Amino acid sequence: MSIKHRKLSSSKFFKNVILACPESILGVLILIHLSLIYFGGYFLSPEFSLYPYLTSLGLKPYLSLVDQHLPVILFGPLSLPKSLVTNPQPLLSLFLSLVAITDLLFYALLKKNKVKNPYLWTAVFAFSSFLFSGNTLWLETFITPIILLLLLLKKNSLSELATGILTALALLTRPTLAPVLLLLLVFKKLKATRFLIAGLLAPFLLTLSYLIFHQTIPSFLNLFFNFNAVYYSSLAGQLPNSRQLFLVLLIMVPALAVALKNKRYLPAVIITLSLLPVWPRFELTHLQPALALAIYFWATANKAKKTSYLFLKILLIFFSIWSVKKVTTVNYGNFYLNKEVKQVSTFLKTQSENQLFILGGSDLIYPLAAKNPAGDYYLPSLPWYYSNKDFVKKQLSALKLNPQSLVVINHSSSLKGQSVSSFASPVFEYIIDQYSPFHQVGEYKIYKIKP
Repeated sequence: MSIKHRKLSSSKFFKNVILACPESILGVLILIHLSLIYFGGYFLSPEFSLYPYLTSLGLKPYLSLVDQHLPVILFGPLSLPKSLVTNPQPLLSLFLSLVAITDLLFYALLKKNKVKNPYLWTAVFAFSSFLFSGNTLWLETFITPIILLLLLLKKNSLSELATGILTALALLTRPTLAPVLLLLLVFKKLKATRFLIAGLLAPFLLTLSYLIFHQTIPSFLNLFFNFNAVYYSSLAGQLPNSRQLFLVLLIMVPALAVALKNKRYLPAVIITLSLLPVWPRFELTHLQPALALAIYFWATANKAKKTSYLFLKILLIFFSIWSVKKVTTVNYGNFYLNKEVKQVSTFLKTQSENQLFILGGSDLIYPLAAKNPAGDYYLPSLPWYYSNKDFVKKQLSALKLNPQSLVVINHSSSLKGQSVSSFASPVFEYIIDQYSPFHQVGEYKIYKIKP
C-alpha cells in the first residue's frame, strides 16, 4: 500500500469515527473549555462562600450584611444551598458544571434551529466565553444558561410555567436585563397565559415574603435604589480598555450586521440591549448573556455562505491562540484563595478571639478562620460603600463596642488607584490609633487592641 493511500485511508477512518460519534466532538470541546478554566486560573467570587456563612451566623442582608444585590443566589429564599458553595472544591465543581451545561444548552439550541456546522459555532462560543472573563463565577454564570433554556423551551402549559419562573429568576438576579428578557418573550411569541403569569409572580412573591418576614424592606429599598443611584453608579464606574473593546466589537459587530442584513430587527435590538449590564462598571463577565445571544442570533441568521464560515474559522483560530496564550502566561489557580489567605486563616484559627474585622483583605478569611465579623456587622471593603457616612458610622460603632475583636488589614489593597488607607480613612485611622500589630503574613497585618 502506498504512503498516499495509507494517508487517505487514515483520513477516511477518522472521518467515519467522527460521523459515527458526533457527540464526541462536543465532549472534547467542553473538556477543552473546562481545562482552560481549570489550568488557567479561576475567580470564585468570595460572596458565594461568604454570604451563606454570614447568614448562618444570624446576620441579616441589608441590615447587618451590607450588599446592594437582590436576595437571589447569594442569599435569601432562592439562594444556593450552603453545602454547594463551601470554598473551594464544591464551589469549583458547581462552577465547572454550569460552564459545561451552558455549552450543552448552546449546542442543543443550534441543533433545534437546524443551524449548519453547530460544532463550529459552539466552539466559537466556548472560546470567546473564556475570553469574556468566563473563568469568573458571578451572577452571569447562572443567567446565561437560564436564557438559553428559555429559548429552548417549547410552547405548552408546563413550559410556560417554567418560562415564567426562569424569566423571574433572571430578572431578580440582573434587573438591567429586564428589556432583553421581555423582548425574548415577544421573540418566542408567547402570550400572557395564566401559567406564564403564575411562573413570573412566584419568585417575586417569595422574595417579597422574605423581605417582609425579616423586616428589611426599608433597608433594602435604600440600598437597591438610593445607594445604587447615588454611590455605586458614580464611584464604581469603569470604562473598557482597548483590548476589551476590541474583543466585544469582534463579536457584536458581525452579529448585528448579519441580523440587520437579514432584516431580523428584533434580534438586533435584543443584542444591543443585552449590553446594558456593563453600565456603569464595564466588566467582560457582565457580557456573558450578551455573548450567547449575539452568537446564537448570528448563527440562526447566517445563510451559510462560504465567506462567512471562512471568517468564523479564522475567528476560532484567533480565539484559540488567544486563549492558549492567556492560560500559559497567567496561571493563578484559585485567585481568591492564595497562599497568604490560607496562612492568615490558619493563624487566626489558633487565636481565642471569636470576632474579627477585615479591611482590604480577602473576606474568605471569615469562614476559613471560623470567625464572626466584629459586632456582627459586615461592610465590604470597597470605596462606594465607605463613601456612605452611615455605613462607616456603623462600622466604627461595631469596632468600638467590640474592642477585643482582632483586625486584619491588607496594606497593599487598592482599587482604581485608591489605597485602603485612603478610601476607608476614618476606620483605618481609628485602627492605627487604637490597635497594634502583633503578627504579619506578607502584606497582611494582624492587630490587637492596645493595652
